[in-house]
Amino acid sequence: MSTALRGRKRDSLVPVRFRVEASFAAAVLVLPVISAATGCSSDESSSWPHGAAQDASPDSDAMVADVADGSSKGGSAGTGGAPTGGSAGTGGTPDAGGSAGTGGDPNFTPDGCFKWAAQPALSLEQATAQHECVEVQPGTFVLDAPVPLSPGHTLRGVSADASILVANQATWSFGCCDSMITDTLPATPQDNPFHVQKLTLDGAGVATYNVCCRGYVAEGVVMKSSRCSALGIVGRGVEARNNTMQGSAQHTNVPGKGLISCASGGTGGVDEGAAIYSQGTGDDYACVIEGNTIETSYGPALDVNGAWGGIFRNNIVSANSAWAAVSLYGASNWLIENNQISHPNDQPPQPYHPYCATGPAGGHSAGIFLCQDTDQDNLVTNNNTIRGNKTASYYGILSVGADEVKPYFAPRNNTFENNDVFGSNFGCADDFKPGQWMTDGNTWSGNNCEGTPNTGPATF
Repeated sequence: MSTALRGRKRDSLVPVRFRVEASFAAAVLVLPVISAATGCSSDESSSWPHGAAQDASPDSDAMVADVADGSSKGGSAGTGGAPTGGSAGTGGTPDAGGSAGTGGDPNFTPDGCFKWAAQPALSLEQATAQHECVEVQPGTFVLDAPVPLSPGHTLRGVSADASILVANQATWSFGCCDSMITDTLPATPQDNPFHVQKLTLDGAGVATYNVCCRGYVAEGVVMKSSRCSALGIVGRGVEARNNTMQGSAQHTNVPGKGLISCASGGTGGVDEGAAIYSQGTGDDYACVIEGNTIETSYGPALDVNGAWGGIFRNNIVSANSAWAAVSLYGASNWLIENNQISHPNDQPPQPYHPYCATGPAGGHSAGIFLCQDTDQDNLVTNNNTIRGNKTASYYGILSVGADEVKPYFAPRNNTFENNDVFGSNFGCADDFKPGQWMTDGNTWSGNNCEGTPNTGPATF
């Protein structure tokens, strides 16, 4: 599996620096660390999240070589290398309050969830191992390392405003796929996912992910300041609904460590991340990402690299950076529907796949971006449905490939329906011309690509 990743820092963007809240800085209790596996290792044929980038003509030998040398050769954002170990310590001074059981054990909520706050005798990792449901009480608590959740377990807060977990900048060890909350490598992750609810997860610029990697449901969570991504997806059973994702992969000045980015740590990573990153080689993960607010990431909101079969629907996406807000590379059978996308029109084009870097008006960023430049390892961008979105950037929608190499090396058999690209400099562009290859053309209907209803894309 490859550990090659994405490109280089853009000097035009000012890194965001993490600042500790005054109330948190006032009192921090460092608790014992209990060792446990992170659950970050992939047990699937896919590569790691933030761990691989596909070049224009990958082969298995090249991918193996990438693992050995951590080289960067095209693809989507992330970091490579081996996963870190996984103990989870906790600290902080909780506020008063929290939910209280009635007529029973005061340590449990009425629905049987164990009420956890910082205590020397029981870390959060221990609590989640001992109890199927743990509710973090009001306060700000520091995690020294990842907290693994077993299938079917629930970690929740009283509310996202009240219950806050922060990665410890002094102790956190990051690598390819460490995560504040992580799975335990279940054989069939979709059968019994763990749940994360009503929490704020602050990666403090050092935790590679807020939640990762397979078999989880995240609901009502505020995920912020991850080193690379709020969510990592490399397996089945992932759902993310009604969350807020902010400031993923923004550079962070960490005392004693300097400026930390998605490229830090020598694991093959690059500066750009993505709020949501999913990677595979034609693997059908069937993830559902719905009703989220995704903003200010240093990279796309959704970056899909070879993973198939997801739903990205009813999300509000704004003020992210890099070549696209929604990027599908080697990704088939996705539904991108009813999203509101506002992406800066002055961002650079796709830098890791040269054949996908330019459209008919040159190299510019896109609201929704589809790319195919090979057909090896199932890295084809076919049979996606892009429907009912409001999307604005330089290109509202850009579908592009390497048809200069072979006529079918471009996104094909995709459906673009009823999209509104008002506010874009250039509405829609399709690199697969009608009749270019057999009968595999894309279908465009009901879009306003030329500024008026029911107008189609420019083909090039």
